[in-house]
Amino acid sequence: MSSAPHDTTTHGAIAQTMIRTLASCDLSSEQLFQEAGLDSAAFSSPDERVLGAAMQRVWRAAVTQTGDDAFGIRFAQQFHPGSIHGLGFAWAASDTLADAFDRLVRYFRVLCTFGEVIVDEQDQQVRLWLNMPVPAGTAADASLDGAMAMFIQLCRYTKGHDFNPARVELQRPEPENQAAFNDFFRAEVRYGSAENVLFFNKEDLAQPLPMANPELARANDSVVISYLQRFDKNNILSQLRAAIIESLPSGTPSQGQFAEMLHMSIRSFQRRLAKENIKFSEFVEQIREDLARQYLRTGEKSISEVSYLLGYSEPGNFSRSFKRWTGETPQQYQGNLS
Repeated sequence: MSSAPHDTTTHGAIAQTMIRTLASCDLSSEQLFQEAGLDSAAFSSPDERVLGAAMQRVWRAAVTQTGDDAFGIRFAQQFHPGSIHGLGFAWAASDTLADAFDRLVRYFRVLCTFGEVIVDEQDQQVRLWLNMPVPAGTAADASLDGAMAMFIQLCRYTKGHDFNPARVELQRPEPENQAAFNDFFRAEVRYGSAENVLFFNKEDLAQPLPMANPELARANDSVVISYLQRFDKNNILSQLRAAIIESLPSGTPSQGQFAEMLHMSIRSFQRRLAKENIKFSEFVEQIREDLARQYLRTGEKSISEVSYLLGYSEPGNFSRSFKRWTGETPQQYQGNLS
């Protein structure tokens, strides 16, 4: 099955919410994240970015481990709007839900750098749909369920717990646990639809919100804009890191191949690295070391498996590199952890 582009990222609050949701199901987030190529301990700060493709692996593993095809609903119930940087506070201080929806459209990249949220009017209804320009089934059903339910959580955060959409349409097949969807959305839910869409009564979106504060909303808009500016500056590094992690099991591609993957000329690629004061070979080595420590911490993979995942042709080559990084062999490192 295909996945979202390797340079896609999501906000760290998604990872933090996933960790809380897994804990509520008595599951180890450390193991699921590690198997997806992520370190759950790295997301102590919600403003960290998470690789989208890796996060999709976590979503699928979570559904498999829980056996609950309504896991996305569980996730949304653990979500707190205050964790998504200034966006949650700007949403809460909006004049109306229509105003808040405008902010979601403008700043959706805070949550995810792939796809978009579109809002349009149809007679007396407004529809909010999550447009993902990939074939149906590419993204885990649970991740899309979680996004749609999260939007409803945002509405209830500002409008009140009794707020409901008029109708919900989901691309996903009909779930076994339909009761969880019905209990959460408290509206008609249609499955196997062409798009993921939430329908609202227009008059509900036009009513003033109880926490409306235009001055506070503008202040948090500035916080969000500043965050996006910092994120855009660092995005090349996120893209490069994602590409390297994805490519390592097949060996390390050349700088020219990475430049092509990132849609840049080799000269532009090298200038960008120089601007960030980064040496390509050192960047690759640091990623290898970080991943090696993650894999070895859990003890779930053999030394040979770790060697392969890091792009080494022989375990002995990996062991020599690891000792150069840490002063210990992989076996000694694991022994000291124990």
